[in-house]
Amino acid sequence: MLDAFGVSMVLHDMPRALPDRLNTKAPFVYLRFHGEKGDYRGSYPDYFLRRKAGEIKTWLSEGRDVYAYFNNTMGAAAANLATLLSMVHSK
Repeated sequence: MLDAFGVSMVLHDMPRALPDRLNTKAPFVYLRFHGEKGDYRGSYPDYFLRRKAGEIKTWLSEGRDVYAYFNNTMGAAAANLATLLSMVHSK
């Protein structure tokens, strides 16, 4: 149904309800990060952000727009976003 209407499944990291994959016809990707334990706290390690940056680069190369929202606001959301952006824009 999502593909029929050109919308994207939210890819998030909440441990109890992880989506398994992006729907194939979505013209954009929407990522939400809630903290490693899903508790809106903490900071993501560089290896995790590096892996996400690689996924984002792939989606961008496919012509998709990518939106990322860090909801670990009781942690290092702004710093994690800055690191991810730097990794996405690096070669």
